[in-house]
Amino acid sequence: MNISFDQMPSSARAWVYTANRILTPAESDLLMQRIAPFLTEWSSHGTPLKAACQILDQAVIVVAVENGFEAASGCSIDKSVRILKDLEQELGISLFDRLQILYKKEGSASAEVLPLPLFKNKLAAGEINSSGLIVNTQVTTVGELKSELWKEVKDSWLARFLPSTTV
Repeated sequence: MNISFDQMPSSARAWVYTANRILTPAESDLLMQRIAPFLTEWSSHGTPLKAACQILDQAVIVVAVENGFEAASGCSIDKSVRILKDLEQELGISLFDRLQILYKKEGSASAEVLPLPLFKNKLAAGEINSSGLIVNTQVTTVGELKSELWKEVKDSWLARFLPSTTV
């Protein structure tokens, strides 16, 4: 059962995927068109799931399931991964490469995708500072998504790569 993301309660389970590049509006539209039928038919052990998807910042794909309605099972989660893998192929993107960092400079509205080695080089060179923002792919609920999707570098797993004088 495909519902509007705005209807998802804060307790809904969320999965966050970042694309390895910024999506064009046409690609975002295509992704949403392709995933909508899947969400409409998505079920867990024959019981429909109340699910939603949205794209944030032109590179963050979020899939959510309302836990109180019917919880997603391992098999149903595998099905969602399969549709996302198909969309990767169709759009020529990667959604599962955690070494691609979606980054926003402090105060910037636009994001850029940086491979981890380049991100680390920019940190070392002072081109990225500890107050810059990265996508937190570790959020697990819609509530966390709303408050913790973007984290400062200094509060993320990437803090270990900050020069010792900036921590």
